[in-house]
Amino acid sequence: TGWFIAFQNRVQAASPAYAMPVLVRDGAVLRQPVNIEYDDLGAPTPVNILMNGETRMETTFHPGENKVSFLADQVEKTTGALVEIVLPETTITHDIQLKPVRRFEVYLLPHSHVDIGFTHKQAEVEQMQWRNLEQGIELAQKTADYPEGAQYKWNVEVLWAIDGYLKNASPEKREAFLDAVRKGWIGLDALYGSELTALQRPEELMHTAAFANQIEREYGIPVESAMITDVPGYAWGIVPALVQNGVRYFSIGPNHMPHLAHGGYQVGFTFEAWGDIPFYWESPSGKEKVLFWMTRHGYSWFHDWLLGKLRKSGGTPILKFLGELDEEGYPYDLVQLRYTLADNGGPDTDMPDFVREWNETYAYPKLQIATTIEMFRDFEQRYGDKLPSYRGDLTPYWEDGAASSAVETAANRSAAEQLVQAEALWAMLAPEKYPAAAFDEAWTNVVLFSEHTWGSITSKSDPDGDLAQSQWKVKQGFALDAARQAQALTAQAVTSSMGVAVRPINAFVVFNTTSWPRTELVKLPAEWKV
Repeated sequence: TGWFIAFQNRVQAASPAYAMPVLVRDGAVLRQPVNIEYDDLGAPTPVNILMNGETRMETTFHPGENKVSFLADQVEKTTGALVEIVLPETTITHDIQLKPVRRFEVYLLPHSHVDIGFTHKQAEVEQMQWRNLEQGIELAQKTADYPEGAQYKWNVEVLWAIDGYLKNASPEKREAFLDAVRKGWIGLDALYGSELTALQRPEELMHTAAFANQIEREYGIPVESAMITDVPGYAWGIVPALVQNGVRYFSIGPNHMPHLAHGGYQVGFTFEAWGDIPFYWESPSGKEKVLFWMTRHGYSWFHDWLLGKLRKSGGTPILKFLGELDEEGYPYDLVQLRYTLADNGGPDTDMPDFVREWNETYAYPKLQIATTIEMFRDFEQRYGDKLPSYRGDLTPYWEDGAASSAVETAANRSAAEQLVQAEALWAMLAPEKYPAAAFDEAWTNVVLFSEHTWGSITSKSDPDGDLAQSQWKVKQGFALDAARQAQALTAQAVTSSMGVAVRPINAFVVFNTTSWPRTELVKLPAEWKV
């Protein structure tokens, strides 16, 4: 036996009226829609809708939800208007505000946030990113005849997975990838991974974008933009490292968790200070600069636990965000939004159709699927001469986490320094035998250890489980392998050039691998008999 309690209330009509912050084409002119929503349970009712005493439409309201719209002329300043809904027995009035509609163009940058580990084992992540790439190419090919702006583009956030793809893909797939890049379907961004830059030695920073140079040398494809994602702070030395590797533009998408203080996990005041404030970031010497732009919604705004993808969330959150920018006095009509579905997630196959439908419905704001380089070039062409320049370190926040692996972190930093010395030795003693491939492999291991993915998604819930332990073994291996390779390359520089074995030691030679004269104390192992 159960109970059912009913409360009797009269259902009242509700009818909000509001001007949409969009423009639509009405013949040769642009006009602003005014929406009316009317809910009632009555019989079908004829209605006349007026604005400022002038009839705008005649229609019939039916039981349930009714949504109607009429067009108003654009206004150049905020203007009040009276909307009247004339029903047979009553008239409902609304005072609405018509505001000037900014002609925003929203550049959506589709990509996958690459965690080298975390969600899956590292080898699985690599396979996932290869699939993401191929799906991006397929979707771009499928939508190549769509209107401009709706044609799909896929951004390769970092080049780690591309390195493996070029080595392992079939010749046909490799050529399809390169062709897609040349067509502009695939955008390449220069960093090898999203690094914890304050852990990196100066020379290591240079190697963070070195693979981008290799792509240009081997395939004639310049890589002039870079993304860094999740990480909320960057050492000043990244600026000359990027510029000297041919990078002009730097897109920033930090960790975004709006329910946390300051909008992210351990992000300090990053978003408040720099969100959607593009500027030229000058190097310490003042000789280099990159165009820096941090989007205030980070990289994850369209993840399911926040907005969800465009087809789910619709355009309302974007319109609200643009309204906030306008109220704050945002001075540009071009807006950057990162678009990812999940960490290591793939393309949104509904995105091109949503964008096409949106742009067919509204003239402004426009949605534009773009590569990083397209967005920055368009922005710089319009506003480059109006942007401020700033100097200084953009304080990193996440590097303290490396203390959880202090031994490996120290080994990796020592390896980076030793590789610099080993390179100098080879240049002095045997430049014709310089083992470039071995150095590239060692530097890659150094860079991969400094990459931001520390631990696993299960590091707290199941720290001793296979997923966490296997990921740490791979991560640890980057540092240990780099240290071993650095030691071997240092020893080989001497043994290969001088024709001597490492043992027995009867004499020693001291090399100054710096570019200035030095007088130092030389320390020898106690067991050496010289």
